[in-house]
Order: sequence, then structure tokens, then C-alpha cells
Amino acid sequence: MKQLYRSYRDLLILTLAALVVGAVAGVVDAGLGHGLLLVTKWRTSHPYLLIPFLGFGGVLLLWGYHRLGVRRGVSPVFQAAQGIGKGVPLQTIPLAVGEAWLTHLFGGSVGRECAGFQVGGTLGYQVGVWLPAKNAPRILTIAGLAAGFAGLFRTPLAAAVLAVELLCVGALEYQALLPALAGACMASFISGLLGLPKFEFSVVANVDLSFSFVWKLVVLGIAFGILGAVFSLSLDKLTRWLRKRLPNPYVRILAGGILISIVSLICWGGRYSGFGQELVSLSLAGEAYPFDFVMKLALTALTLAVGFQGVAEPLFVIGAAFGGVLGPVLGLPPALSAALGLAAVFGSGTHTVIAPVLLGAEIFGFQYLPCFLTVCIANVCNPNRSIYPRQRKPGDLEEDKVPKSDTDRKQTAKEGASTQSL
Repeated sequence: MKQLYRSYRDLLILTLAALVVGAVAGVVDAGLGHGLLLVTKWRTSHPYLLIPFLGFGGVLLLWGYHRLGVRRGVSPVFQAAQGIGKGVPLQTIPLAVGEAWLTHLFGGSVGRECAGFQVGGTLGYQVGVWLPAKNAPRILTIAGLAAGFAGLFRTPLAAAVLAVELLCVGALEYQALLPALAGACMASFISGLLGLPKFEFSVVANVDLSFSFVWKLVVLGIAFGILGAVFSLSLDKLTRWLRKRLPNPYVRILAGGILISIVSLICWGGRYSGFGQELVSLSLAGEAYPFDFVMKLALTALTLAVGFQGVAEPLFVIGAAFGGVLGPVLGLPPALSAALGLAAVFGSGTHTVIAPVLLGAEIFGFQYLPCFLTVCIANVCNPNRSIYPRQRKPGDLEEDKVPKSDTDRKQTAKEGASTQSL
């Protein structure tokens, strides 16, 4: 009975704390999101003045992180959510926001979810180290991941499930599900209250779950899964090759940024720059070029390989553009096939199944839920690759290493804020 009481007490504490984390993450995400919309507007208005400076912006980012001794990317947040690593310092939040603004201003082919994960995960960890609940830093970091994603895209159900599904392939962090859902819903509500628009699109398509229709969805799902595997493999190979050829990260991001700028300007003055939401709209309308998904894939892989951050949202665009091309070949409306591609390629690239189904439903409408469920068998076509290197396989699970005493938690927080290498 005493053990049961402690479990319920801890769950209540963590859920209430997740609401606080979600509220703060929603405020930060609203500022981040509005800033991204503003810099994107500036870039599209003046592409030839801003895009050429991508490489120099990358050098400035590396210098800023190195100066403050903070590790870049989502890996430190993932490690904290897995109960390993040295924590996530608060300096991560302004650096992540600044990096997202700067990269989008200069036309990097990246998304915004990395910044959202860093904002929410950092807040969750920092709150968790002070709470007298079992595994609080780890669980609240997961809840923070959900809040950071939900605050930006305003898809709380998908965000909550993504956070508990993403850390280990085929395993769900059930004990974090309620705090993650609370944090995601609060962050989505707050960012919406502050005027950040929801990431959603209108799709009108007839769905007839006949054998011939389902068969076409299965073919689409397999194709989407293969595309997600191709992207993951290409990103991994290109990253390794560039690190071998250009071991100095400053030289790598400068040279790569200059090359990306040249290609981006040649391609209609930045058609593939930024998170590419306009390409999703074109794909849904059947107006995307047949090669759009190839160009977006290549530029995104190069942008990430040279050192920029933000991979999930370009997967949305790649999947939508590919679906808009492949669907009509199978006799499906481009709007529906593009919507399915957005969710399924994301699912394949992240090794998740439930989250992309909910993501598609929240973005395009729950009336298409059976279609999203069918195509998300795409995940089985990418068994070994993930866009997130820190995502673990079932055999990689380790015991929780987060200290349990208050003293150790405070010490962990101090270590997480100390100088870390790039």
C-alpha cells in the first residue's frame, strides 16, 4: 500500500510539474515560432542578400556554442531522457533559439523541431533535478520533449506519443505518457493563445476502404518506408564522409554552407531553403515538380551533414513531395497521397509508428486515420537506420543512471551546466 501511494504521489507531482514545463515551453516556442516566421519572410523577400551568408552564420553558431561550452543538437537531451549523460544546461535554450533563427534566416534546409526539443527537454530536465520524485529528471525531460514539439506544431497527441516512442525502437516509456501528454497539451494551448498558428492543411479526398484502395495504400507505405531509409542512410554516409574529408568543424560548415547557398540560389532563389512549408502546399495541390523531393532530400542531407540542425520537418516536405508524385501514378488524388507521405516518411525516418499516425490525423483530419494507419507500415522498410543517432535499439537499454538523492541531483545539474566539448 505504501509503495502504491508513492507511485501515485510521484505521478501527480510529475504531471503537475509537466504542466509548468509545458506552460513555459509554450511561451518560448511562441517566441521561437513567431521569430522563425519573421526571418523566413525576410529571407524569401531578399534571398540574394541573405542566403549567401549561410556558411558564415554556421561558423558563428559553432563559435557561440564553443564559447559557452555547450554541446549542440538533441543528443544531450536524448541522453538525459534515457537517464544517461551529464544533463542539459540552461544555456542550451537561448543558443537553440538563436541557431534556429540564424539558420532559417540564411536559408539552411532544416526544420524547427530540434530547437523545440532542446527548449522543452532542457526545461524539463532543469525542473526534474529539484523534484522529490523517482526518475524525475528523466521523465520530465521526456515530457519536455513532448512540450517543445507540441508548442511549435500544436499537435499535442502526436507530440506526447512521439516523446515516449522515440527514445528506443519498439519500446514505449509508459510511465512518462501522462506527464508528456499534460506538458504537450499545455504547451500547445499556450503557444496558440500567443498567436502561433497550428501546422495544419486542408485535404478533401474520398476514402473508400475497398481491397483495391487498401492495396494502393500498402504500395505507398512500402515506397515511403524505402524513401525514409534512403534519407537516413544518405545522411549517415554523407556525414561520415565529410567528417573524414573535412575534420575541422569550422571549415566543414563554412565550405558546406557556401556550397548550399550557391545551389539554393540557382534553384529558383531558395525554393528548397528553410522548412519548406510552401512545398507541402504545392504537393497537396498537385503542383510540385517531380524532382522536388530529390532536391529537398539532397540539400537537407548536405545541410545536416555539414553541421546544421533540424531534420524532422524536411522529412515532412520530402514525404509530401514524393507522395504528390507517386499517388497519381497509382490512381490516388495527390492531396491524399501527399498527406500520407508526410506522415509515413517521417515515421520511417524516426522509427516510430503510432506518432506519425496521430501526426497525420492532427494535421489533415481524423477522418483519414485508417489511411495513415495503413501506410505507416512504412516503418518496417527501414529496420536499421534513424535520423537520430542517439535513438537506442532494444538491446541497448541500460539501467537508469540518474542519481536519486537531492544532493546528487543538484550535483548532476551543476555538471550539466559545466563546459562540454562540441
